[in-house]
Amino acid sequence: MVFRIWPLLLIIFTTFSSVQAIEPGDLVPDFVMPSENGAPQRLSEQIGKPVMLIWLDDCDECSERLIDWIYLAESRALDNLVTWFIWQSDDDYKAPWSRLPVLRYNANNKQAWLFQPNPAVMLISPNGVLDHLFIDE
Repeated sequence: MVFRIWPLLLIIFTTFSSVQAIEPGDLVPDFVMPSENGAPQRLSEQIGKPVMLIWLDDCDECSERLIDWIYLAESRALDNLVTWFIWQSDDDYKAPWSRLPVLRYNANNKQAWLFQPNPAVMLISPNGVLDHLFIDE
């Protein structure tokens, strides 16, 4: 029995640890997450463009905390910067409002992953490599 489960556990551990241990210079794993204000978003569809992922905590209607990030993203629109907020809901919390996509992380979504600790900001190069990681500690 243990020998049958071992390969599965190894795959799960390797996948989980690679996402948790991502650091600058690493290729960022793909994901698909639903957007609160539009269609699902797939990270790999943004290859060729710089991407800024802003990982939020489980904030409740925290739109005011996003304003500076929205202004920054919009000021870089001519550089084709794609910016997404990634939000993890908690029970009856409401998603923050934003002119930019707010993606909802759900642990049941097998095509998604969550970066911890959050809040954090990832700047991803057009070739999908993590250039910078800022963690709010």
